[in-house]
Amino acid sequence: MGLFDQLEGIAASEQHGALFQAVGSLVNQSGGVGGLTQQFEQKGLGGVISSWIGNGANPPINGEQIIQVLGRDKIVALAAEAGLSEDQVASGISKLLPMVIDRLTPNGTIESHSPEAVAGAIGDLKSQAVADSGPAAS
Repeated sequence: MGLFDQLEGIAASEQHGALFQAVGSLVNQSGGVGGLTQQFEQKGLGGVISSWIGNGANPPINGEQIIQVLGRDKIVALAAEAGLSEDQVASGISKLLPMVIDRLTPNGTIESHSPEAVAGAIGDLKSQAVADSGPAAS
């Protein structure tokens, strides 16, 4: 299954773009992978994010767990920025965040990431999603 298929809950391509941007903002505002790892650990989900950082498979997380870790206020704010519903944002983050963390930690270690590095990882995933969606209609 391609990345585009994994994001099927978001209807339009510009909404995909808004969701990618929201995830990038989330990573940067949280202090990068290290900051997010602390948030996950504090909410009892450290093992989940550790698996994304590691070199194995990325176990899924659901939207409710994302809300548990980030807090409803953060989801509300990201939804407002992205022009999406809270459910769409939480669900979208639950699908995108494991892939972003995996991309930012290719060697299984947490390193310092500039906003540019996060933007690059997001851009790569966004390009992959567009490629997975097939050729555009002319």
